[in-house]
Amino acid sequence: MGFEVIKFVEGMDLNNSRIGGLPRLESEIQWPHDPDAGIPLLFLARIVSHDIRRALPQMEVTDDLCVSIFICFANETRACARSLAIHEQDQIYKADAGYSRVLVHKMSNHEKIAPSNSPLALPPRNITTEFHGEEDSVEDLPDCGIGDTKFGGTPAWAQDVIELAEHRFVMQINESDIVGISEEHYGIFGGGHGFLFLKSPICENSEGIFFVQFS
Repeated sequence: MGFEVIKFVEGMDLNNSRIGGLPRLESEIQWPHDPDAGIPLLFLARIVSHDIRRALPQMEVTDDLCVSIFICFANETRACARSLAIHEQDQIYKADAGYSRVLVHKMSNHEKIAPSNSPLALPPRNITTEFHGEEDSVEDLPDCGIGDTKFGGTPAWAQDVIELAEHRFVMQINESDIVGISEEHYGIFGGGHGFLFLKSPICENSEGIFFVQFS
């Protein structure tokens, strides 16, 4: 079935899937906050519906919806990466702890201004993709995909394979691609990868799961 390798490129298309910048949240949707520190979470990415359908045609999602990903982030510390990490199956409870939030919502016509005490924002970049038709696997590691930032395929597990019965793997982000646009965000995933999982059909006001793994 293949997968799509993602590149982050400069551009001002606000209707695109994007890494960084500001979310397009309706006014009634509150900016998510860290459950411990109480500070706003970092806006990581927005994924629009047509990218999900193209990369994963079996996922059901309507045209007016998008997915916004928020995560905890603190400069010069791995504490947030450890909070986001699910390295073995019995840590799956951490997906609901609030250190990451994956919101499914209608895309507003306007960007929502970040709270004044928000973490350092990621510079905005548009997401472009390149289709790869080959099997996404690593030699001698049949349950592990390549480490590129991508839509679809197989996660590049750094630790145990995590089973999510009701969710499907949608996207992987390699920290090196984040650092490529902002060195100040080094350590955001503990040097590893972030993984996005969503339920199908993708419905407004539902939430997905985002977590990281690192060595």
